[in-house]
Amino acid sequence: MTWLGSTPSAVLYINSTNAEIPGGVELWIAETSDFINSRYKAASLPSSFSGLKTAVAESGDIHFLVHGQSHSNGTPYNEKLVTTSLSSARIYDSIYVRHWDTWLTPTFNAVFSGTLRKTNIKERASIYYHMREPLNNLVAGVKNLESPSPPFGGSSDYDISPNGKLVAFKSKAPELPRANHTASYIYLASHDGSHDPVAINGPHSAYTPAGIRGDSSGPAFSPDSRQLAYFQMEDIFYESDRRTLYVYTIGSQEIIPSVAKNWDRSPDTVKWTRDGQSLIVGCEDKARSRLFHIPASAPDSFVFADQGYVVVAPNPTGSSGFGEELTDMIQNNWGGYPYEDLEKCWEYVRDNFEFVDTEHGVAVGASFGGFMINWIQGNPLGRKFKALVTHDGTFVADAKISTDELWFMEHDFNGTFWANRDNYRRWDPSAPEHILQFGTPHLIVHSSNDYRLPIAEGLSLFNVLQERGVPSRLLNFPDENHWVTDPENSLVWHQQVLGWLNRYSGLEESNPSAVSLDDTVVPVVNYNP
Repeated sequence: MTWLGSTPSAVLYINSTNAEIPGGVELWIAETSDFINSRYKAASLPSSFSGLKTAVAESGDIHFLVHGQSHSNGTPYNEKLVTTSLSSARIYDSIYVRHWDTWLTPTFNAVFSGTLRKTNIKERASIYYHMREPLNNLVAGVKNLESPSPPFGGSSDYDISPNGKLVAFKSKAPELPRANHTASYIYLASHDGSHDPVAINGPHSAYTPAGIRGDSSGPAFSPDSRQLAYFQMEDIFYESDRRTLYVYTIGSQEIIPSVAKNWDRSPDTVKWTRDGQSLIVGCEDKARSRLFHIPASAPDSFVFADQGYVVVAPNPTGSSGFGEELTDMIQNNWGGYPYEDLEKCWEYVRDNFEFVDTEHGVAVGASFGGFMINWIQGNPLGRKFKALVTHDGTFVADAKISTDELWFMEHDFNGTFWANRDNYRRWDPSAPEHILQFGTPHLIVHSSNDYRLPIAEGLSLFNVLQERGVPSRLLNFPDENHWVTDPENSLVWHQQVLGWLNRYSGLEESNPSAVSLDDTVVPVVNYNP
């Protein structure tokens, strides 16, 4: 049973019998104020489904998930309707013929999606929901997928995004023999079944955490549907390995461990807080079952809205989620279309949103965004901001050869460093014509263990800013990589970044509760006379 999101006083529940289909179940809706008289059947389902989960779509329709058994062709398996074979023989072509107390059969567990369409009945001033289309088997699109994971898996093995568009589920690795390993992945699929599921942490995913190959579990979407939390073990051969909490940003190339990555406990349940900023995990601790509160992970654009800023997060050329053509147009064009898009975005905000004070705007970027902030500093858009922050961004064009992932640079700049040097230098923030335009106060955050964007990039930018007399500060973490995950380091990151922006935007003076650079808890080193 679950609350009906669009009607707070109503519930949606599974009736374990079906008047029309032996072995099937029904979905019913009822008002809690008058349960008996208000209830009605919204859907007839053709098998013994359970594990109901729901989300309300923008249209007001109810998107739901259930799980049950599936035939090999993807249709729901109903034990009451199958024809009993005259022979009791079982034939197997691979290892793993039985599991716990069950011999394996051609049927398998599957997650099914469906939609209850919203219908307005004017004469009764009521809203009714009914299922018009058949269920979608979200697991059947890829060979050997199975979810929930037998023998003990249930509804905790899958989740639906609050906007009803996406489904995440766990499945054992389909390419490996199941008797020899614990590997399982978290798959992401569209609720309507229009696309085959993709393993976000599978062996072919470019952003799978290095060396993490064990069992995955507990997928849970954030309230804004933008992030997905899940657990994964490291060891592929050990079922009792420690679970680490990971967070994936939908549509990005980032899977990052939460700030609890070094915690020596092994949590097994996870829920997001309503504001999406934290996670509540259940975990065994010293012979007790306890709940723990964990920050969601990386710095977030909100950890800015709280200070009093209007957060503008555009998707310029190179962004994902808008088709491959837009993503690929960044190739050999780092400072071209993306920069032009950001210029136009800032002009649009200035001209169309009176409540945004663009005269006191600030800009922050990390990774490629860090390069873009460095590029902005040396171009006209840089004069439109009161302060800039670069987190682990590239600065000197020729230094790109020092990265660990050469394939990335060789793809984006159409060739090798020696054969296509002009491509690398075309968008060089350190070129003299750009350095001569530097003038906006600039904070550089760069961690020593970021081998993709080595620390020399941050040091080079800081040296130039200092020699040019531009107000600047370097924040270095010797024990962090491309992300800042240690809790204490994360606190310093937020204090320094927000304090820097607040000082130069004017918020430090106008908002007494705003973070201030004067609150710095780490000694500032300054050898200038």
